Amino acid sequence: MPAQEVFQEAFKPKDEFAHQAVTLGAGILTLGVPAGAQEIIFQTVTQNVRYTLDGTDPTAVFGFQLVAGGVPVRMRISKYTTFRFFREASGAVLNYQFGD
Repeated sequence: MPAQEVFQEAFKPKDEFAHQAVTLGAGILTLGVPAGAQEIIFQTVTQNVRYTLDGTDPTAVFGFQLVAGGVPVRMRISKYTTFRFFREASGAVLNYQFGD
C-alpha cells in the first residue's frame, strides 16, 4: 500500500488579533468572537481545560476536554458559536488565536 500523504490547510491568523495566552482563574472565560473571524485555534499545555461551544457553562467535569499537551484544536466558527472555558486545576493556561 502506498504511503498516505497528509495535507493541512494553512491557518491564516486574523491580523488585528494576536496570539493570546491566558491563565484561567476560578471563573469561566467567555471568548468574544471578533467580527470577521471564521475560525479559531486553541491549546493548553499546563493543565486540562473544559470547554463548551453553545454558551452553557463548563465545569471541572462537564464540557469537552482539552488535554494538556495535546495537539492544538482548530475549529470553524458559526454565528451560533459561543466559546466558554474552565480549568480542571489551577495553573491552566489557554493559548488561542482567531483566523480568517
